[in-house]
Amino acid sequence: MQVAVKVTAYVDKEIAELVSLLNDIPNVSTFSSCGGKLGKSAERAHIYFYYGEPYSTGWLESAQFANKLAMILAKNHSYDTDITLEWLGDKDSPFISIELHPKDISALVKILSDHMNEFSYDTL
Repeated sequence: MQVAVKVTAYVDKEIAELVSLLNDIPNVSTFSSCGGKLGKSAERAHIYFYYGEPYSTGWLESAQFANKLAMILAKNHSYDTDITLEWLGDKDSPFISIELHPKDISALVKILSDHMNEFSYDTL
């Protein structure tokens, strides 16, 4: 049997605060992130994470969490941020991705910080 523990992970400086914040939400565990790039060869930033226990939480719980996150952003965020629920061939359970322009990371951190209590007492 495995249990979740918080560990130190090296991530792009530009997205570190957002990764840390997401990992403070109960039942969220990030597994991939990129801070993106600004300029001519712009690249969107992203974070991939599981909601619940990887390989055991069903799609419904993950979808409900992704929906809650999307609704909070829709009410508070007019930027181009994508929230998706995904499965890949090598994954046994769904994961959630957030993709956004690197310049919007700090705005997303503020929004999620302001709404942390909605995630802390979640009863999905």
